[in-house]
Amino acid sequence: MLPLFLALPLAASAPPAQSLHYADFVAAARGADAVAVFEGLPRGQPPAAAHFNIQDQAFFPPPLDFSARELAGVDDAVLGHRSNFAPWSGPKFCGGFHADRAVVWCQGGQVRARALFCFGCHEARFIVGSRTEWVDMSDGGYAVLRHLLLSGPLAYRPVPPQIPPPPHDPIGEPKLPAVPDLQIWP
Repeated sequence: MLPLFLALPLAASAPPAQSLHYADFVAAARGADAVAVFEGLPRGQPPAAAHFNIQDQAFFPPPLDFSARELAGVDDAVLGHRSNFAPWSGPKFCGGFHADRAVVWCQGGQVRARALFCFGCHEARFIVGSRTEWVDMSDGGYAVLRHLLLSGPLAYRPVPPQIPPPPHDPIGEPKLPAVPDLQIWP
């Protein structure tokens, strides 16, 4: 019998060729005149009728409601502190990268740079055009970004129930399955 950790799926076995460097990402994002944060679909939720993809990750379309001050904090944490990130350390035993948040920097309505954050595996992806860099969040970076991107009024949208409700009888009481009589042994 295999130990449980050997049976768990790994994240992607290797990132795509690292064709982007953090300094290039920062330079592209710094020229932006608008920043938006989007919420990723929860893991396991079927894609919503209205969603969009960044790379292989799905997001709800309306941006989350961040104040200018909150956006400035996100901007500073991502662009101003390289120490919040570390080189990608390889696959994690978490089921794979699943973006909880996307931050998108635009100028004149055109996307300049994007960053995807997975708080399950503590990873991020920096994207400029077709170039990508995969990185890990440092412990301090994880704490700061989790606080900035997942706290406050932000919460996952409700997930529709996947299990149908129990059938109801005519007077509205749920019908419960028959339970055999339990025998109590002396």
